Amino acid sequence: EDQRELLLNLDDCSKDDKDEWLAADIRELYSLVIDKNVWTTAPLPNGKKELGAKWVRKIKTSGQFKSRYVLKGYNMVHGIDYDQTFAPVANMPTFRLFLWICAYFDLEVSNADVSTAYLNAPAEKDIYMKCDKDLLQKLKELKKTLHGNERHRVNRLIIRLMKGESLLLLKAIYGSKSAGRQWFLDIDAFLKSIGFVSNKAAPCFYSIIIGKDFVILLLYVDDIIIGATTTALKVKYYDLLRKKYKMTFNEILTDFLNIALTRDRTKREYHMSQSAYVEAFHETFQLPKDSSVQTPFTENLRISPTERGDLTPAQRAYVRNFPFRKLIGVVLYCNICTMLGISYAVSNLAKFTSNPVFDACKELINCASSYIMTGTGGSPSGEEEP
Repeated sequence: EDQRELLLNLDDCSKDDKDEWLAADIRELYSLVIDKNVWTTAPLPNGKKELGAKWVRKIKTSGQFKSRYVLKGYNMVHGIDYDQTFAPVANMPTFRLFLWICAYFDLEVSNADVSTAYLNAPAEKDIYMKCDKDLLQKLKELKKTLHGNERHRVNRLIIRLMKGESLLLLKAIYGSKSAGRQWFLDIDAFLKSIGFVSNKAAPCFYSIIIGKDFVILLLYVDDIIIGATTTALKVKYYDLLRKKYKMTFNEILTDFLNIALTRDRTKREYHMSQSAYVEAFHETFQLPKDSSVQTPFTENLRISPTERGDLTPAQRAYVRNFPFRKLIGVVLYCNICTMLGISYAVSNLAKFTSNPVFDACKELINCASSYIMTGTGGSPSGEEEP
């Protein structure tokens, strides 16, 4: 789901927005303290430094206010606070292969999203976090909303922090350099413990064979797709995952990583499209769309790396404010995923990323518009659709 990050001072918000953000912060703290038990407290050892943290706030396209409390991982020191950071993810050829198998064998397919995935994994090393006045005050606000044992747990945490103890991480909190790797190691070990085998060439592609039936699973960070020869098998392994992790489940796979998916079971096909993804970007930045554009790049066009001298002041201002980097990123992602035919256009336009010129901006809009107007997507085999 597309999100918009807000870097703001809550003191500048309206009262209604401030109340919404406070409620979002309290929900995040409940997840950290009660649901996931991310912290304990301990005296700061000699020679150890406390790391800071910050709030990252976003408004989802659904209108939901979302807060996340993240570690300032850029202050972590390699060899002291973390060792390795690499964690594999499924690439696009693997995703296409997964869809092709699901279509060809007419598998039952669903997808799931693991909530606050990183917080399920244990911390790699002892990391101590600062507790500033803002966090302490919000912990007190959280305590007011709780009862019984939950209230007692938060109260005990507050008392220890007020005595001068530090927050000691028990889980791989967001922002930590090793959090992604720790999460992958955790879910990889769990999947293998319930019988899945990972592919040596694609470590995020898992399978399990049971007689004449089989289940395949694709992992992309916290997004999971499950395909099985029977509904009962699919439900069985989803239930095993749900007992281990808190998840949201979608019965039918309709989109994945900003790729809209439609399935034709009679023809045993999946069709992929990102027209809505590109169009949403156009609307966000109020970019023009030309319905007459049918090709992603003007034939025989050679764009000069230096700006034309006949531009009006308005055109020069347009180039300065044009979101070239973001839009080239959008069309590059579409090129990798679903629109192989725009490779020539993207490779030519990407040369102007650091120094856009007016003609490159026009061609980039045409490239994106041609995708929207033609509705061109791709099939899992990698062939472009007519």
